[in-house]
Amino acid sequence: MRSDPRVSIITLNWNGWRDTVDCLASLYSQIYENFDVIVVDNGSTDESISRIVDFCVKNSIRPFIVTESEVGGFRKIKVYSNTPPNKRLILIRNRANYGFAKGSNVGAFFAINNLDPKFLLFINNDIIIKDSLFLKKFVSVCEGIESLGVAGVKVRNFWTGEVWCLGGGRVNALTGDTKFYRDEAGGVFECDYVSGCCMLVEARVFKSLNGFNEAYFCYYEDVEFSIKCRSMGLRNVCIPHLEVYHKISRTSGRNLVHVYYLTRNRIKFAKSRGLVNAILAVAYSFIKPVLRMKSGEDELGPNFNFEKALEMYVRGVIDGVRG
Repeated sequence: MRSDPRVSIITLNWNGWRDTVDCLASLYSQIYENFDVIVVDNGSTDESISRIVDFCVKNSIRPFIVTESEVGGFRKIKVYSNTPPNKRLILIRNRANYGFAKGSNVGAFFAINNLDPKFLLFINNDIIIKDSLFLKKFVSVCEGIESLGVAGVKVRNFWTGEVWCLGGGRVNALTGDTKFYRDEAGGVFECDYVSGCCMLVEARVFKSLNGFNEAYFCYYEDVEFSIKCRSMGLRNVCIPHLEVYHKISRTSGRNLVHVYYLTRNRIKFAKSRGLVNAILAVAYSFIKPVLRMKSGEDELGPNFNFEKALEMYVRGVIDGVRG
């Protein structure tokens, strides 16, 4: 019987050990023969490291702690390889908070350089997987897709069960704005981009594109990466019959930082596609807060402060134009 292709699962932690250990518990419930779990700690200042190690000890999982300087060469590879997949964890300690893009790259290239996986699975630390066969099903579907770029699955709100997205969405070619697909769909379908909260990609594809663009820090690195895949003739797909549960807004929150980075990076992304796109993205970034206020679809929920949000929009526009 053919063995499962190797999957390196990468999740980031930044002062969020409670969500991370919940996510890990769901990952280690997977019935899959060939996987790695890599937690990249982005310079946490709380007790995250000790709490993650405690989780490992309580569940008879051996933690392999790797410092940032050791990422290029994993000295304990023999011991690690002889440890069953469901009894091992790699914990990489970054010196600082590098954001989603660089933090994910650290984990991904550690895996590529040391573990030789076929697939990389990027997953937010506030994701919960309830189906123990999820990984096996996800990989099986993706192996049957010709010219695969990136793949995503249905994401439900952990708190309400509502559909948050079907795995990806579309990109406005003029303004760079993005919109998730949320309407229920039956089979696998193509999309412009896949959300980085749960994204599967072949390691060789990730390496050929040099990973995520670290200039984004957080937000839009998944969009740009997906678009690069499409430019190579690869297919980005949503697989809505598979699903995970997302503790919405626990990682960065619907807050002013969220507003700033989405605005800045939308413009940065649009600039990469041409001057006209950049101009339209700037204009849209000023119009967007007004549209969201009128529709009641504000970015900050019930405690929305329009003046403060507008200030962050302006800062995001300025830095997006400069960057």
